[in-house]
Amino acid sequence: MRRAVGAAILVLCFGSCGNDNRELIDPPDLAPPVPPPAASSVPFEDLTLEVGDSVVVESVEVLFIGYTPLAFTAGSSDTTVLRASVREAMRLTITARAVGSADVSVTATEPARDPNDSYGLGPQGRSVTRTAKVTVIER
Repeated sequence: MRRAVGAAILVLCFGSCGNDNRELIDPPDLAPPVPPPAASSVPFEDLTLEVGDSVVVESVEVLFIGYTPLAFTAGSSDTTVLRASVREAMRLTITARAVGSADVSVTATEPARDPNDSYGLGPQGRSVTRTAKVTVIER
């Protein structure tokens, strides 16, 4: 019986008597994580259009901050009142179709996560949206 107790104590000591003051070290040359896209300080203000008018924002990328290439999409909360789309990768077009009001949303999305990025340091497919209210009036 004595031998069994002594062996059990030896096993416990091996499992918990090691150096608990080990320092965790990141692998060398490990870059910091890519920050998510964010809204820039450039205003995206509410506006009023007349039926049939269009507004073009030539470079929608100025509305966002991104540390990787961003893809842009746009939409309208009521497509009977107005249409919104991003063409040529960065040109936002808002077209007034009928009297009323609707929200225009522009979304910037970073590339999808690379399945080989085991540390989660690169783009993660995150997105950010900015919205403005558009009021459409009669001509």
